[in-house]
Amino acid sequence: MVQKVTISQNMVDSSRRNIKEREPMKMRLLGKRWYSNFSHEGKKQQFALNAWGGTMENPPNQAFIELGELMSDLKRGLCPGGVRRKIKDIKVAKPTKREADDLRLHIYPFFGEYTWVEVDKDLVEKYFEKRWGLNSRGELQAPSTVDKELRALARVMEVVDSNWKKPKIKHGKILKETLDPLTYDQIVLALTKLPVQHHGVFWVMAYTAMDISDVLALTPKHFKDGWIFKERGKTGQDIAVPVCDSLKDILRNTPYPLDKNMRIFPDINDKSVSSAVRRAFSQVGLNGYGSKYLRRYVASMLFDDGYSHDWIGKALAHAEGSKMTPKYTKIYKETLSKAFAKLG
Repeated sequence: MVQKVTISQNMVDSSRRNIKEREPMKMRLLGKRWYSNFSHEGKKQQFALNAWGGTMENPPNQAFIELGELMSDLKRGLCPGGVRRKIKDIKVAKPTKREADDLRLHIYPFFGEYTWVEVDKDLVEKYFEKRWGLNSRGELQAPSTVDKELRALARVMEVVDSNWKKPKIKHGKILKETLDPLTYDQIVLALTKLPVQHHGVFWVMAYTAMDISDVLALTPKHFKDGWIFKERGKTGQDIAVPVCDSLKDILRNTPYPLDKNMRIFPDINDKSVSSAVRRAFSQVGLNGYGSKYLRRYVASMLFDDGYSHDWIGKALAHAEGSKMTPKYTKIYKETLSKAFAKLG
């Protein structure tokens, strides 16, 4: 916690004497407001002070107090006046897209009215509770991506103090319920609500288990001898999947670019496809399903047909022995019912 410096009357009086002795003025009056006006480590320090009125010959006491606190911040390596600014007024230079979204949607709305000095462990814990709630045991919980979100907060805090460290918050993981695997009929039903321009991408995902970004990056050169060969953009693992007959029929009706390096699905972006697919499933009563479940569909179909996780991992372009592969598979209830029916 940053300790606030108290500026005594003696310090104010001393500063006044220095003015009378014609020491270079470290403040200036613009309009009716006072501003700092000096150099520190070769940089001009010109910041608005929370002081108004008076004259150059007779500044108000508050101007000297503000100037002293600003100089104290500089001495401790803090952004001048930063500890007294509201979080919403502290801007981050060149944030990544993820950071910009987190700042706009989460960090500024919650922390915005607090000052830098008020952001401590207790406040961050309150943020966790408001953002993700408590688990059944009354403990804080957060998703695996929490560190990325808190990085946006750290970027703000580091504007004031480059050595700021985010507090360690003890929390549990949010356990998401995995929905039942999709059936072919459900996929066809969702297609009826999907914009036509996304149909090709949708079917490639459903028949290959490829991510949206990899489907959108497909070019004619990725197709060879009835297979798709491509490096997975997310992990760098090799994608090698056969093009089934149904997908061949769909691709025959998809215009191919003459240039083999041109995208097959141009002018479409990940976000638009993801939103459209999620909305289509929701409109047919399949809430919670999205493009990721098309990937799970392929994995579950293979698993249901008796293929091992090692084989399924290859189809998903997972690393060998990946612990993620089993999470993509789930037995169909109908198959399980038939298996138990054999017991008599």
